[in-house]
Amino acid sequence: MKVIDRLTGETLELPSPVTPGRYAVRQACRFNGHSDLEPHAVLVGDGSSRCVLDDKPAGHFPDTAQPRERRAKVELLREAIHAIHHQRQDSADALPSPLMPLTLARVLDLGPLEEELAAVMQAGHLDEIARRPRMSLNYETELTVLSRARRLAPDAHRRLASNSGDWQYRTFSGIVPRRVLALHSEDDLGLYENKVFARLVDRLVEHLLARIAKINHLHRNLEDAMRLQDAEHLFRPLREELCSLWGEAFLAADSNTAHELERSLDARERLTRLLRKLLAFKHGDLYAAIPQSAQVPEKLRDTNILIHDPHYRHLRDLWNRAAGERASARLTPREQMLVEQRCLANYSSYVGLVVARALRSFGHDFASGADGGSEAVLGHTRIRVTRQGLDWHLNDGRSEIVLVPFEFAFSGAEQPAVAGATQRYAVCCFPQGTDPRDDTAHGGLSVHPADFYVEEKIRAMLTDWQLRPMFARYGTPLKNVPNAIVDFLRDHDLGRGDASQLFIVKPPANGQRAALDAVAARHANPQTRADVLQRLDDLRVLSTCRNDWCGAAMAFEPSDGGCFHAYCHRCGARTGIRLDHHRRHAFLWPDGAAQPGDTDYGARRLEFDL
Repeated sequence: MKVIDRLTGETLELPSPVTPGRYAVRQACRFNGHSDLEPHAVLVGDGSSRCVLDDKPAGHFPDTAQPRERRAKVELLREAIHAIHHQRQDSADALPSPLMPLTLARVLDLGPLEEELAAVMQAGHLDEIARRPRMSLNYETELTVLSRARRLAPDAHRRLASNSGDWQYRTFSGIVPRRVLALHSEDDLGLYENKVFARLVDRLVEHLLARIAKINHLHRNLEDAMRLQDAEHLFRPLREELCSLWGEAFLAADSNTAHELERSLDARERLTRLLRKLLAFKHGDLYAAIPQSAQVPEKLRDTNILIHDPHYRHLRDLWNRAAGERASARLTPREQMLVEQRCLANYSSYVGLVVARALRSFGHDFASGADGGSEAVLGHTRIRVTRQGLDWHLNDGRSEIVLVPFEFAFSGAEQPAVAGATQRYAVCCFPQGTDPRDDTAHGGLSVHPADFYVEEKIRAMLTDWQLRPMFARYGTPLKNVPNAIVDFLRDHDLGRGDASQLFIVKPPANGQRAALDAVAARHANPQTRADVLQRLDDLRVLSTCRNDWCGAAMAFEPSDGGCFHAYCHRCGARTGIRLDHHRRHAFLWPDGAAQPGDTDYGARRLEFDL
């Protein structure tokens, strides 16, 4: 079946394996026999590896099994994105902080299962079961020497009478046996109730490991936030902005980072104590006596021991509580597919939020209702922002970039796909690397609430998109320009060259752009007029200090080889183009330092070859 590759925008046959979230169907179809997909619906998994469209096998999804640590991070970030999505809908602030919301602090609270487990542990019921378990006596018959026999089997005399080989010798009064058929008793721990104990321990250990992994991720995030205020390696304006970004997440809550950090430590310690006790049970005699193959159905049988025994009856309560949580997390294939679609839609909304905040940080007047399409306006620059399906389109009238949200990164998404004047970037929530803390792994631009640099990454991408063409156009000539325009630029020391090859090398002063526009309107065709005004607008942007707190006009000095140097007398920032091994190299230095050293500037310091 023909599908649309969301990364490249191309139409192609659905490949196999099918990367979840990458492809959209072109026409309505039935998916895996349980759901009807509308045209342009995105193909996501339903918990199985099958991908059947209109009752025809179309490929398969890759294995979705994940390590516990990564699975915990996926759950935590999905909860964070879901909370931010609802915060945008319910709050008057349409652009809340894109970092972890404080509502996720509920992860630190012990759930009903954990509270009940702690109470049962405190009372010592599980310890008593492990120390003195219920058991039954099994008697087995065995042919053994007379000295080892403790109890004879019921048919021992009959066997002895019929097998003379078991006699020691015979006397006038009877037989002295050498071997007899004896009964040996063994304690049998394989009771149904003990099987319940062993399998319950397995479930509780898995549950606590997952909970501790999720708390660890939140704890690391809180630790990173605490380190921000003393991070000397951060450029001061960047550090202030990151702290402000984190502070917004705590603005509506009656709490602080240090308090939540203490809570996370306390919750982790309590759960770890419970986990140690359960792991001790797994190394005990009772657990070792129950084979792993001895599984127990989800619904327990009501036995006298499980109902009336003062210790075993707590197993049934814990089992039913754990089974209830497992049942609530168990989804049908259709429900799983709907969850995956909703998570991808929420992530698309989250990417739009980060884009809006990044544009607002540049000083753009950005309307909050970006989903329906809006314009970000800053001076003569207008960026049209629209959401088409799940993708975000940004168009400045000359070029366009498309941010394509994917939850999970995949190979091949590292570089943008280029189609004409449009660049399509893969934006991913979960990086491809195996380390859950590794946000530098390949597979697309990683943007998620646990990353304090989430806005900085989008700012850097937008800055590159806007400024790279401006830097590239500087030093390239305009051809066949009317003499009236050439004379105007020469008279005002803005240009060099002649009508056949004109270089615009300096930004216009106040009023000069309007005057030149009037000259171009009388003497130039529309295309030439637009090209000349574009170069002037480029120079206006390049000669304005981009530091957030400044924005002053910079001293602009052109130089040979299509290069220039601009310096801000107010804050010391520098920008320009220099020759590096006969290649033009653009740079933006927010504090004028040619070498960054150990300082982290975020998106404020950029360098790239032209």
